[in-house]
Amino acid sequence: MENETELIRAFNEGKEEAYVRILKKFDKAILFYAGKFIKNQQEKEEIVLDVFAILFKKHSCFTSLLGIKSFLYVATRNACLNSLKKYKRAYKKYGEVIPIPDDLNIEDLGGDPFSGFLLNELKLKVESIVDSLPAECRKIFGMYYYDGKTTTKIANELGISKATVSTQLRIARKKLRPHLLDFLILLLIITIMSFLVN
Repeated sequence: MENETELIRAFNEGKEEAYVRILKKFDKAILFYAGKFIKNQQEKEEIVLDVFAILFKKHSCFTSLLGIKSFLYVATRNACLNSLKKYKRAYKKYGEVIPIPDDLNIEDLGGDPFSGFLLNELKLKVESIVDSLPAECRKIFGMYYYDGKTTTKIANELGISKATVSTQLRIARKKLRPHLLDFLILLLIITIMSFLVN
């Protein structure tokens, strides 16, 4: 398996090799994250194993490693909080203070730091995809979304037609859309869970 696409395809097909690679890729980070909620080693290991078991049962539902990683964090967070005796009080006590990886620039979304984690993950993924775009497409994307310029102004500045600008923007959106969909689905899950525990 040489790349993410092949790994995801194999995982979707239920191949054991893909299961093992996914497990090895995320198990240490997820166990570390569970430790922010649960201090008992055996208990947090059981929670993480259960979360991976759920992931493997849903193997056909994922389209990217970002989707898998985000699911693991959301499911682990919820499982850990559910294991605490007083769920609501634990959520209020820990929900805003539990740290997540130091290399991420957390942004607050509705007081939930994990939503910020997902947003930061999405931004990193978007930046990676944008960087991989052809030079002209990347430049037009930046002028439109980052600089806020209209398609007409972009066309005039670059000496190209508006149709070309629109075509390049469509190419960029097509590459970004699957990853945006993953994030929106997970954000919806978080919103629903937050509503249920309040």
